[in-house]
Amino acid sequence: MTTHALFYVQNAKRFLIFLISFLSLFFEICVFCTEFENDDVLFQSPLQIVQDGRQIYDANGRESYFTHSVYSPQNAALTDSGEIPYVIRGENAARNKDGMRKGFYQGAGFSAFYIPGWGNNGMEMTQIQAKASFGLPTPIENAFLLVTPSFALTFANYGGAIPFPKTLYSASIDLRAIKKFNPRLTAMVSITPRWSGDGRESRDSVRYPFMGSLIWDPTERLKIVFGVGYFARNDYNVLPFGGLIWRPNDDWKIELMAPQIRIAKRWNNAPAFLGNRAEYWRYAGIGFGGESWAIKSVVGQPDLANYNEYSVVAGLEAVDKEQISWKLELGYLFSRAVRFEEHTRPKLNLSNSLVIRTSISF
Repeated sequence: MTTHALFYVQNAKRFLIFLISFLSLFFEICVFCTEFENDDVLFQSPLQIVQDGRQIYDANGRESYFTHSVYSPQNAALTDSGEIPYVIRGENAARNKDGMRKGFYQGAGFSAFYIPGWGNNGMEMTQIQAKASFGLPTPIENAFLLVTPSFALTFANYGGAIPFPKTLYSASIDLRAIKKFNPRLTAMVSITPRWSGDGRESRDSVRYPFMGSLIWDPTERLKIVFGVGYFARNDYNVLPFGGLIWRPNDDWKIELMAPQIRIAKRWNNAPAFLGNRAEYWRYAGIGFGGESWAIKSVVGQPDLANYNEYSVVAGLEAVDKEQISWKLELGYLFSRAVRFEEHTRPKLNLSNSLVIRTSISF
């Protein structure tokens, strides 16, 4: 058997093992939480679940928003990025009264960011990403499976003396099972087979982040998340995540979520040129993010590059519940670094920089 064939067979076995574990964990959570079920569950199976990459709508129409940085598995536990990316509805129309979709196709989105390569040790980075979501019913009542394939292309230009790949690729498919036990308690487990690398190295390019969480709504204005994830990284392998989302009134949102914190305020007097169809929010936040790629080392040996960053951001978000939502964000990045797991080259301590990020969903 050739090396490439053996590689694909081994990863097929790993995927099968993780898929069985994923379904087993979901079943165990369902059994464990059965005692929380009651007769006033607002949803009929199958649930309608919608991903727009930025919002959460529950049975009472409440919303929550998250910042995000470069992809990190911690964020994926809650989104693409830092969210619980679904909408649950129980009506039978093609769209709900708030304009959200139902059925198999659940939405699509594009995002991009640019980081200038400033300083003697700067790394210029540009990334574009596309994704789409599809919803499938499950045999378990009031449960749903959300399938989200995505692809990202990253261009890097490192100004230092140590070579670093100029083009990096990432592709994944997020399989996320969601079970609504009652209006206050939701369970979610996910497995995300992910390929990321420079296109030249196959070893360690496929990984399987795996996460489980409980979302509890003690009141209509408070949401609490508990979770733990296996992130398939040597630097951050198994970590807890979660926090709380508090909306003291209709004009403020406070999100104390690891690894992202954000405070948002509704912009009630937005300029007329922005239009009056959408709801506008201004926000500020801090967070941690990163990415990993399987690459060839300087001497041609396999290695894994782990990129991490901290960020302070401010932005504007437009939420159109009927058509297109968008976001524009400006941030400052610090403590940027690239670590190599096989130590085939020294750690890259990158210069601080700015980031401009935008996204659109429909």
